[in-house]
Amino acid sequence: MNSAPRSICAVGSLLLVLSPLFSGCSYYHVHPGALEPSRAQVAPEERAALWRSAIGALLDQGYVPDVLNEAASFISAKRREDFENDPLAKTLASVYISPDGAVRVEVSGVGYFASEKQFLNAIGERQRLILDLILNRSGGATRPH
Repeated sequence: MNSAPRSICAVGSLLLVLSPLFSGCSYYHVHPGALEPSRAQVAPEERAALWRSAIGALLDQGYVPDVLNEAASFISAKRREDFENDPLAKTLASVYISPDGAVRVEVSGVGYFASEKQFLNAIGERQRLILDLILNRSGGATRPH
């Protein structure tokens, strides 16, 4: 058996493992509740439809729900980790819609970035994107804040 393909694979694997050491990036972490979530307000009667649209919006962004509580209008979803080169692969998104129609989207977890500022900006952008997708899927009038 030819050993050349094995040694090429071994070198490729070693480079993949060592690349974070030379790239200048680090892992950053944000705990749930540490950052201001993205928020909006909808009519209370839109709550159920908005909750259902949130599931699709999360799936579209690569978040797989692991807690779905329709009665509480709450979703917790983990980011798929099989995406290539995804600096937010180890994040969690939660969506809560209160009985009075207050919508809250929060992203937390671990990200791989060149700086903490870039990481926090990416978390904020992801929260806003998910909220926008949820609101646009529902078609309801909203007031983001």
